[in-house]
Amino acid sequence: MKYFIFILSVMIFLCCKNDSGTSVDNPVKSIRLNDTSEVAVGQTVELTNGEIVFKFDSLIQEARCPIGVECFWQGNASIHLTFRDRVDTLDTYFKQAISYGNYKLILIKLLPYPIWQQPIDKKSYIAMIKVSQ
Repeated sequence: MKYFIFILSVMIFLCCKNDSGTSVDNPVKSIRLNDTSEVAVGQTVELTNGEIVFKFDSLIQEARCPIGVECFWQGNASIHLTFRDRVDTLDTYFKQAISYGNYKLILIKLLPYPIWQQPIDKKSYIAMIKVSQ
């Protein structure tokens, strides 16, 4: 019985979440209005006043023209964001900004930029995002 309680305790500890709903090892990143902030895939971000909380869930599409190739157009990359009450996307070309309440989220840049025949791990992307009013 002691072993069962010990194992159960360890499992509960490993699965713990903090009050914000993010895992203990990936805390919420606080950003300020009008600052450009780096947001990694899987990272949750909160505006310092608490009015906006969103998570950069994943890269949806990477179709930008890679360095080392001549393309007809620059291409587009899309990212998926989850807010408390909706989901949305931002793009490097088509939809660079979205509105959320009285705020505007702008995708300034998405890194890394693709290079011909050099695969990028989807988890290594960083979105440069600016929140303004």
